[in-house]
Amino acid sequence: MERRTGHRLSALLGWTLLLCALIAERGVDGQFQNVPNQCTVQVGGDLMKQLGRMTAGRQLTCDNTWTTLLLTFHETRKNLTGCLEREQRNANDEPSTTFCQTLLDDAKRQAQQERAKLSADADRSAQAVQLDLNKVRDEARKVQTELDAVKRERREYCLELVVTNIGIGDAKQAHKYHALYTQGQPADRKAYEEMVQFVYRKVEYQNVRVGYMLDFARQLNDPNMRLLIYEKLHEQMLKRPNIPEQEGLAVVLAFDALDATTDAPALKPQLEALYMKAYDPIIKRWKQQLTVGEWRAVAMFAHAYSQYFKRIQTQLLTVDANVWKSMDFSKFLLTINTVPTSDLRLESFRLVFEQVKRYNKDNPDTHLKALARETEVFQRFIERKKLGQEAQDHLTKVKEMFKGLGKNKDYDHYLKEAKANAKGRRR
Repeated sequence: MERRTGHRLSALLGWTLLLCALIAERGVDGQFQNVPNQCTVQVGGDLMKQLGRMTAGRQLTCDNTWTTLLLTFHETRKNLTGCLEREQRNANDEPSTTFCQTLLDDAKRQAQQERAKLSADADRSAQAVQLDLNKVRDEARKVQTELDAVKRERREYCLELVVTNIGIGDAKQAHKYHALYTQGQPADRKAYEEMVQFVYRKVEYQNVRVGYMLDFARQLNDPNMRLLIYEKLHEQMLKRPNIPEQEGLAVVLAFDALDATTDAPALKPQLEALYMKAYDPIIKRWKQQLTVGEWRAVAMFAHAYSQYFKRIQTQLLTVDANVWKSMDFSKFLLTINTVPTSDLRLESFRLVFEQVKRYNKDNPDTHLKALARETEVFQRFIERKKLGQEAQDHLTKVKEMFKGLGKNKDYDHYLKEAKANAKGRRR
């Protein structure tokens, strides 16, 4: 750009000198002298070459040269003016562009600095928040640990209260604390095993506490834990054979296990197996004892668990023909008046009378005399206990059972003969 401008300035300078020379020839006032056919211009050789190129094809006269010179001068001047304006404009643009770029760079730099500052502030804030969060988490873990410890202590305390209330026979309170013990927690087999161990811890209390434990287990909603208690109790019972109280408790356990099948059909095979294992050996032994007059275990059971006794009464007092013939009938009858209530005694009499009819239909007198003596004992029991009309009705029904077994013979007849036979033996 500078080289082109320099060429133009050189040309302009040459033309300017030529123009000045022409002006000088025209005169002082700037007007050409009207000198016909006369034009004198002194120019150098180079300038003439340029003038020759501008007037190529035309005659090199003064007028033509002058006109061409003026036109060229004006054109050159115009071009130079435009060129200068562009250069000036470009020269003005460059500082402006540089200044804007500088401002932009400063703005970017400031933005980057602000961003870095904000990022640093954000990092510091995040670190502070993280520290606070870690602190809160540590506190939360500490609180949770303490809470878990309190829950464990509370649960252990509830378990102690369960066992304590079982020990004193308060099943209602035991279940209240048991509900708190199992709240939100799975069943703990070990805890129930410890309960069973507790009831057997002291020999002097074990029988009554096993009964309380059965009362507690009977109301458990969890059939699996109920089965577990029955199994663990039966294991302990097997370790204590021939103890009447434990035998009676085994019968209760057996029926409770059987009853539990209603609410736990999925456990029916296990519960029924436990029932058979606990029930059959005891009943077999008791039946054998009754035939020889050993009625104490049965009587103890009837007094402690009369409702359960009703469920075994028929089986206990029913024997097959071979046993009936070989047993001591009078001793077998002793069981009748050892049971606690008049309705149980009435049922016992009925069971024996049915067997007399079946096994001694042709010769019942000996057995009926023995039954008359026991009926008199029943009557004295009612009188001594001053029982009401219901018991009297039960006695009346027993006396009516003597009718029809012997021709024109009743209770009074057989009682009279029984007493006469007793007097004869005493003599």
